[in-house]
Amino acid sequence: MRRRQQQDDEADDGMKQWGPSDILSAEENRPVVIKLARHMVAVAIGPVGTYILVRDLIPKANRHRDTIAAIAAVLVLNLLIALYVVVAFTEKTDGEPQPQVVKRLGRWAEPRTD
Repeated sequence: MRRRQQQDDEADDGMKQWGPSDILSAEENRPVVIKLARHMVAVAIGPVGTYILVRDLIPKANRHRDTIAAIAAVLVLNLLIALYVVVAFTEKTDGEPQPQVVKRLGRWAEPRTD
Protein backbone atom coordinates (compact mmCIF):
# COMPACT_ATOMS: atom_id res chain seq x y z
CA MET A 1 0.00 0.00 0.00
CA ARG A 2 2.76 2.45 0.94
CA ARG A 3 4.73 1.70 -2.25
CA ARG A 4 1.68 2.34 -4.39
CA GLN A 5 0.99 5.62 -2.59
CA GLN A 6 4.62 6.66 -3.12
CA GLN A 7 4.37 5.82 -6.83
CA ASP A 8 1.13 7.80 -7.09
CA ASP A 9 2.75 10.78 -5.34
CA GLU A 10 5.67 10.71 -7.77
CA ALA A 11 3.41 10.25 -10.79
CA ASP A 12 1.28 13.32 -10.02
CA ASP A 13 3.89 15.96 -10.81
CA GLY A 14 7.05 13.97 -11.44
CA MET A 15 8.55 14.99 -8.11
CA LYS A 16 8.78 13.01 -4.91
CA GLN A 17 6.49 14.14 -2.13
CA TRP A 18 8.54 14.56 1.06
CA GLY A 19 7.01 13.57 4.38
CA PRO A 20 8.29 14.38 7.88
CA SER A 21 10.19 11.09 8.18
CA ASP A 22 11.87 11.66 4.79
CA ILE A 23 12.94 15.15 5.78
CA LEU A 24 14.27 14.11 9.20
CA SER A 25 16.16 11.11 7.81
CA ALA A 26 17.81 12.98 4.92
CA GLU A 27 21.60 12.96 5.14
CA GLU A 28 21.97 16.75 4.88
CA ASN A 29 19.57 17.27 7.80
CA ARG A 30 21.27 14.84 10.18
CA PRO A 31 23.36 17.45 12.12
CA VAL A 32 20.28 19.62 12.61
CA VAL A 33 18.19 16.68 13.81
CA ILE A 34 20.93 15.68 16.28
CA LYS A 35 21.10 19.22 17.71
CA LEU A 36 17.33 19.35 17.97
CA ALA A 37 17.21 15.97 19.72
CA ARG A 38 19.90 17.04 22.22
CA HIS A 39 18.04 20.22 23.06
CA MET A 40 14.73 18.37 23.35
CA VAL A 41 16.25 15.97 25.87
CA ALA A 42 17.84 18.86 27.78
CA VAL A 43 14.52 20.75 27.87
CA ALA A 44 12.71 17.63 29.06
CA ILE A 45 15.20 16.72 31.80
CA GLY A 46 16.85 20.01 32.81
CA PRO A 47 13.98 21.95 34.38
CA VAL A 48 12.52 18.92 36.14
CA GLY A 49 15.92 17.94 37.51
CA THR A 50 16.56 21.51 38.60
CA TYR A 51 13.21 21.68 40.39
CA ILE A 52 13.86 18.45 42.29
CA LEU A 53 17.46 19.36 43.12
CA VAL A 54 16.67 22.87 44.36
CA ARG A 55 13.64 21.70 46.32
CA ASP A 56 15.73 19.04 48.06
CA LEU A 57 18.54 21.50 48.85
CA ILE A 58 16.24 24.00 50.59
CA PRO A 59 15.21 23.04 54.15
CA LYS A 60 11.63 21.79 54.59
CA ALA A 61 10.99 24.50 57.16
CA ASN A 62 11.07 27.13 54.40
CA ARG A 63 7.48 27.56 53.20
CA HIS A 64 8.62 29.07 49.86
CA ARG A 65 10.75 26.10 48.94
CA ASP A 66 8.49 24.95 46.06
CA THR A 67 8.24 28.48 44.69
CA ILE A 68 12.00 28.95 44.71
CA ALA A 69 12.48 25.57 43.02
CA ALA A 70 9.90 26.45 40.35
CA ILE A 71 11.61 29.78 39.64
CA ALA A 72 14.95 27.98 39.28
CA ALA A 73 13.36 25.51 36.85
CA VAL A 74 11.90 28.33 34.76
CA LEU A 75 15.30 30.06 34.66
CA VAL A 76 16.97 26.85 33.47
CA LEU A 77 14.32 26.41 30.77
CA ASN A 78 14.82 29.99 29.54
CA LEU A 79 18.58 29.46 29.53
CA LEU A 80 18.19 26.30 27.42
CA ILE A 81 15.92 28.08 24.94
CA ALA A 82 18.37 30.98 24.64
CA LEU A 83 21.22 28.50 24.15
CA TYR A 84 19.30 26.79 21.33
CA VAL A 85 18.72 30.12 19.59
CA VAL A 86 22.41 31.07 19.89
CA VAL A 87 23.51 27.69 18.54
CA ALA A 88 21.05 27.95 15.66
CA PHE A 89 22.24 31.41 14.66
CA THR A 90 25.95 30.62 14.93
CA GLU A 91 25.97 27.30 13.08
CA LYS A 92 27.96 27.28 9.88
CA THR A 93 26.34 26.08 6.70
CA ASP A 94 28.16 24.70 3.70
CA GLY A 95 27.39 26.07 0.30
CA GLU A 96 25.37 28.99 1.57
CA PRO A 97 24.59 31.29 -1.36
CA GLN A 98 26.21 34.68 -1.27
CA PRO A 99 23.84 37.64 -0.99
CA GLN A 100 23.16 39.24 -4.35
CA VAL A 101 23.15 42.94 -5.03
CA VAL A 102 19.59 44.02 -5.69
CA LYS A 103 18.88 46.67 -8.29
CA ARG A 104 17.35 49.80 -6.79
CA LEU A 105 13.89 50.64 -8.05
CA GLY A 106 11.55 53.60 -8.02
CA ARG A 107 12.50 56.58 -5.92
CA TRP A 108 15.49 54.72 -4.47
CA ALA A 109 17.08 54.12 -7.90
CA GLU A 110 19.25 57.21 -7.53
CA PRO A 111 21.50 57.59 -4.45
CA ARG A 112 20.62 60.50 -2.18
CA THR A 113 22.74 63.59 -2.60
CA ASP A 114 21.51 65.74 0.30
